Amino acid sequence: MRKLKIPTDTDVIIIFTDFIEHRLTEKIKAESKEMNIPCIFSRRAVSDLSKQMDRCQQCGLCDFTNAKFNN
Repeated sequence: MRKLKIPTDTDVIIIFTDFIEHRLTEKIKAESKEMNIPCIFSRRAVSDLSKQMDRCQQCGLCDFTNAKFNN
């Protein structure tokens, strides 16, 4: 997993912290900053994900109006 690159057409990265090791989290966070892609950290719960996405939208650093969330 550490060798994988984030695709350039990525709108947002969602990381479920329940199932990822710390060093991989740091790598993804650094790479997403370099690419200027919003990165959301959440526990694996709909309520927490919703809260974190709301927080991300309110910060104003990125525009979610055109973001595409793929299943």
